[in-house]
Amino acid sequence: MSLLVEKTTSGREYKVKDMSQADFGRLEIELAEVEMPGLMACRSEFGPSQPFKGARITGSLHMTIQTAVLIETLTHLGAEVRWCSCNIFSTQDHAASAIARDSASVFAWKGETLQEYWWCTERALDWGPGGGPDLIVDDGGDATLLIHEGVKAEEEYEKTGKFPDPSSTDNAEFQIVLTLIRDGLKTNPKRYHKMKERLVGVSEETTTGVKRLYQMQASGTLLFPAINVNDAVTKSKFDNLYGCRHSLPDGLMRATDVMIAGKVGVVCGYGDVGKGCAAALKAGGARVIVTEIDPICALQALMEGYQVLTLEDVVSEADIFVTTTGNKDIIMVEHMKKMKNNAIVCNIGHFDNEIDMQGLESYPGIKRITIKPQTDRFVFPETKSGVIVLAEGRLMNLGCATGHPSFVMSCSFTNQVIAQLELWKEKTSGKYEKKVYVLPKHLDEKVASLHLGKLGAKLTKLTKDQADYISVPVEGPYKPAHYRSSSICLILTLLLVAAATQVAATALLAATVLIANAIAIKEIQELGKFCVFQYNKNLRYQLSQSRRQGPPPLLVFQGVTVAEKQVEAGIKYTLTINAKEGSVEKTFKADLFVNSNSQVKKLLSFSPFTPLVMGSTTGPPASALGGLTMIGDVKTNKEVQELGKVAIEQFNSKYHSVNGVSKTLSFEQVVEAGKQIVNGIKYQLTIIAKDDTGRSDTFRAELVVKNQSAQLMSFAPATGTPAGAGSSNPTPLGGKAENVQPCINTNANTMQ
Repeated sequence: MSLLVEKTTSGREYKVKDMSQADFGRLEIELAEVEMPGLMACRSEFGPSQPFKGARITGSLHMTIQTAVLIETLTHLGAEVRWCSCNIFSTQDHAASAIARDSASVFAWKGETLQEYWWCTERALDWGPGGGPDLIVDDGGDATLLIHEGVKAEEEYEKTGKFPDPSSTDNAEFQIVLTLIRDGLKTNPKRYHKMKERLVGVSEETTTGVKRLYQMQASGTLLFPAINVNDAVTKSKFDNLYGCRHSLPDGLMRATDVMIAGKVGVVCGYGDVGKGCAAALKAGGARVIVTEIDPICALQALMEGYQVLTLEDVVSEADIFVTTTGNKDIIMVEHMKKMKNNAIVCNIGHFDNEIDMQGLESYPGIKRITIKPQTDRFVFPETKSGVIVLAEGRLMNLGCATGHPSFVMSCSFTNQVIAQLELWKEKTSGKYEKKVYVLPKHLDEKVASLHLGKLGAKLTKLTKDQADYISVPVEGPYKPAHYRSSSICLILTLLLVAAATQVAATALLAATVLIANAIAIKEIQELGKFCVFQYNKNLRYQLSQSRRQGPPPLLVFQGVTVAEKQVEAGIKYTLTINAKEGSVEKTFKADLFVNSNSQVKKLLSFSPFTPLVMGSTTGPPASALGGLTMIGDVKTNKEVQELGKVAIEQFNSKYHSVNGVSKTLSFEQVVEAGKQIVNGIKYQLTIIAKDDTGRSDTFRAELVVKNQSAQLMSFAPATGTPAGAGSSNPTPLGGKAENVQPCINTNANTMQ
């Protein structure tokens, strides 16, 4: 197909296969709208206020009838949209034509080459001289990847004048990406930087893309905020499970007309996708065998009545092979050589490298017979027997059929709309950093509730006593905040393992998630009450030890206003709490750890939002408030020692003076350290360092760590009082420190 952008009579750009199919597409879109109550509810609720007015949204997601309803929901809410597909075989041409004619710019057609696919992705991101999109809806992460690779190439070109070298990789598809970026650099060397600067964020649809995002977050290279839609329960446990249960047999039968009953089916992987596929084959009368690496998933499969074996055990006996893992190199050409004649091999995991297509296509003497589009028989020269491969190893349910049905996609796509609304609403607030976030549980439950009426469901209502008995609000949410699908846990676990030898990435591993509407969530308010109770208990002890006269100034809980959580072998909550001390209302920050079964809660720190000055002689002791939490085993704590080095380096870089005498200091060690939560983390360090003459001395330093950067705030000789709090000759630093170094947050001792 000629790669030239066309325009509608209204001037909207597009490139599709056949605009004459637009009427057919419109009829199917109208049918789908009735089956997508979540998206239609979004139009009713948000349409009148036009929240996306002025927003540019680029989508890289299968251009199907269901996606057409998503696109027109975004435009109904005021957005301008440009779209491409995220798979060369998944586009439904009548859907693409209807949208291109009626509502948005579309660059997609079924059966694209890889060169055409990346051209379409580039066109979807091309909004003209004003930069790129404001928001991205991504599925698999290709649009996100192109921007990140483009920015990296532009930075290298600016430094060295070097262009990306496609021959530097043996991956044929990545060669195309590098060629595209290289050619663009010659005409616009700042194109992707302009996109990065304009972008508010991305919402990611699937496991592969989410994995990429967490990897970029862990390495510190993520360029904009991201919302992980895949791990919304109403996505992963519905789209992945029930969608695949529906669309796997649809694709098998459209491609081959095979009768499933009586066959032996092998499902590689028993996550949510694998569970749906195994259930579909079992319901069709097949004997199902599961392959798994995970003992928990394997045990689940056994409890459902499936046999669990290795691929090598069954490769010559089975009739149908389905890969669902999201990993690579699952079925290799050596496996396919051993299969029955006309065994069916297909993939329903998102990516295209589960099946060894390169090995199969390059096998010496292999004969490829195309039966129909996306259905090929590969005959081996030695045996004259062959295997039937669907959709060239890509998504068979979209390549050979029409993908998931409208109703289940309404669940997924309602999450996408909510994520896009959230990113756009908070675009100037600073709420979202360059991290990966998930939607809060009450929104997950709202998405589910929007779909119940369509199926005639009526929910039972809790009484107040029943709700209190199980510690949930009457109106929900009913699931704990950490209730997610297994995939996010697996990704975070893998990242933790991978980063065990990369200390500098440690603080980035667990995504901090802002909990929306914390004021209305009973569970969060109860956690706040617990923090204040523990504070009061600790304060009583501190006052009794100090023999201070008079009643202890206990706090009265008023409410939690902001809450964040972080998964760390349990859940760590950071709460902003309002409380009264007598008649005075104050604000505090609390760190609270809750173990995985919610049975053990431990207050890690509790400090005023505006902290007490250390060394103050009035009011309760700072240590009672958690204003300064001492860090144990400082001498062996690598992170604390690195902070000490940063303090010395920044002092040397900026001031070179102690008590008015010019000096350059050499770091020896940190001997004492404490930390305090203050819009970041403030560290108080006692440091031993040598001066130019080789004489060792002791100094006090204050650093504030925020967004993975450390800024030295004060530095002075140790005189028994912390620097900046009454020392005889403090050296105030203030301002923006030079040579700001990334550093690691440390783990404080817990309060008892």
